Amino acid sequence: MVVEGGTHLPSMSTIEALAALRQYLKANDVLPVEAAEALVATSPSFASNDYEGALVLHAVAPPELTFESFDSDLRTYLEHLIENRRPWWRRFFPAGRTHVASAVSDVERQTLSAAKLFEQPPSPTVMEWWYRIQASVRSEHDLHRSEQGGEAELLTLAYERERLSKLGIELEPELVGFESSGVGYDIKSFDQGPELPVNRLIEVKSSTRKPPRIVVPRTEWEAAIKYGSSYYFYVWALPEKELTIRQFAEMEAHIPSDAGKGCWLSVEIEID
Repeated sequence: MVVEGGTHLPSMSTIEALAALRQYLKANDVLPVEAAEALVATSPSFASNDYEGALVLHAVAPPELTFESFDSDLRTYLEHLIENRRPWWRRFFPAGRTHVASAVSDVERQTLSAAKLFEQPPSPTVMEWWYRIQASVRSEHDLHRSEQGGEAELLTLAYERERLSKLGIELEPELVGFESSGVGYDIKSFDQGPELPVNRLIEVKSSTRKPPRIVVPRTEWEAAIKYGSSYYFYVWALPEKELTIRQFAEMEAHIPSDAGKGCWLSVEIEID
């Protein structure tokens, strides 16, 4: 029996029972339990299927699925299950079919294979199925990174307010990157100047890796070159909320150079 709300896919025995149940209900005005009992009594082959599990799935499966077009409806249903149940191996979709096939159980692989999701070569319909879930996973990852970046920016604002207060600078740090992403840095703060405060331009980074690693795009580094000693990288290790500050000059040694016809676009740097 498949327990609804679990993180695994139903077996083919349950799927086949669900398909038979849906088709019987379409042709007969009876209750689902009565349909299951009739199917079991009608054929020994039906009796071997998991109708208890099928009744559970029937109650929550999209009502428009009749499984008359078995492969297509099965793919639609599996997409519904994967997007709603969020099995742990869903995160492997952007890496490709081979990684998903290696992560799922034998029962799950059999169910996915029955929907022709591992066929070679993949049909355009199958490719679109994979692309949709890959896009969904990537979108969630981007949202998580955006939320993580937002947390780091708020931490930086709080840090800078305290630092400015200790310096006696009665100015407020500005989250300029929130208003315009093209300025080349996230926050404008301040330092003591000879007479008046001078700008401290901060690019905020965050990482959950140990030690932290950050990606610096070429456009950010070009901004760092432009502003020189006024430009800082604030790197937050999350969830610990530990801050490492690197000035422009400290990062320069880790930046690659263009060579021949090659032009670097981004670089990953370990912060230790």
